[in-house]
Amino acid sequence: LMSVSDIAKNIFKWAVISLVAALLLNCLCDALKTEFLQKFLEENLILLLVALLAINTATIGIILLRLGEISSEYKVKFPRIISAMKQSVWEQLGLITIGTFCLVLHTSKVIKSTFPNADFYLETAIIAIAIYAIVVVYDTADAAFALNHESDKLIDKSKPPH
Repeated sequence: LMSVSDIAKNIFKWAVISLVAALLLNCLCDALKTEFLQKFLEENLILLLVALLAINTATIGIILLRLGEISSEYKVKFPRIISAMKQSVWEQLGLITIGTFCLVLHTSKVIKSTFPNADFYLETAIIAIAIYAIVVVYDTADAAFALNHESDKLIDKSKPPH
């Protein structure tokens, strides 16, 4: 199992990567004088995050079914994979919570009047949340492909040689 420290390092790494990518993307949007991405995410971020959570949860369900089959047939356990799946759901729930908070701040007249650059920073955070959510779904999909590959190897090993 991954230690809490390893999990925290991984979350921090992807949070920083997402923030840097979001900062670059937000600067590009500013340079191009477009607000499309910012407006789209302002209106659709929570919907997008919930949809990605639904996709992730469905994928995890399929993976868990396959893990159950493999576990009962080959007498192996998968605590690390199950732990990583739980972590991905918690990450997505956290993103929904943080995203909601950022959107509330982003639409606040008090925040806008008190902090002149709040829009730019909050838009960057909102973009970063969307990027991080996509990374979480990618990780789950990658785990599904890895599971498929590893289960094929198990099946090949258990077949009698010709």
